[in-house]
Amino acid sequence: MAVASRGWTMAISGDLARYAVTLSRFATDLMAWGGSGFGFLELPDELSGISAAMPQKRNFPVLERIRGRCAHVAGCAADIAAGQRNTAYTNTVEVSKEAGGHLRTQFDAMRSVLRLTRAVIAGAAFSADRMREACAGEYLGGFTLANQLTLECGIPWRTAQVISGRYIKRALEKGLRLAVPDGSLLATLCADAGYEVARTDALLVAAFDVDEGLRAKRSASSAHPDEVRAMLADQDGEFAKLTEEWSRRERRSADAARQRDDLLTAAERRS
Repeated sequence: MAVASRGWTMAISGDLARYAVTLSRFATDLMAWGGSGFGFLELPDELSGISAAMPQKRNFPVLERIRGRCAHVAGCAADIAAGQRNTAYTNTVEVSKEAGGHLRTQFDAMRSVLRLTRAVIAGAAFSADRMREACAGEYLGGFTLANQLTLECGIPWRTAQVISGRYIKRALEKGLRLAVPDGSLLATLCADAGYEVARTDALLVAAFDVDEGLRAKRSASSAHPDEVRAMLADQDGEFAKLTEEWSRRERRSADAARQRDDLLTAAERRS
């Protein structure tokens, strides 16, 4: 371990690569949400650019930078692993020097990614109205409807999924607006499957109304507002603990530095 192992470089670079991959996925979503097709996200002028082909369009090249530099982080991790693969378990220049030669490059790329991501998060503004409109315009509650048909009406889950899918298909074919539930259509589809279901209008409202559909989520760590608040509170607590731990490390490091300086000063006086 003392002579041959360079596993610590792969451990650090691997953790950074995994985090960079996750950040790149978030950046991809933000790129889509900030496009004209969605219009969910706005960033301040200093993080925006113009399109050469469409001067009236606002682009967010900072998100492209983040995603591109996440590739550098992941690439450095692969380079470090490849540099150690199939080498003798001993101290060699190949492992000790070449294999870890880009670790600092990875650190620099990750620092840049974090700085840019922090700027994006601090400056981001979300259009709640556009996001609600998008949710209201789609049958996002189809899965919820299937669950309700199972939990409240005793319909087997696979059958409930078929009924829910058929309801949405028929509603789209009839040109029904999502805000207008067709309880008679749902009742007919359930009857065709051999089940008599009452309160179909209420089931449809609970499934397809944006607010009701969100509150219908009940499992731990779901999208229910209370569950999201609890998760954020847990993360705040974890962040506070990590902050305190780093503060303790900094204090210990500062104390050690002062003790070293005192010893050096004392030694100089004696000499």
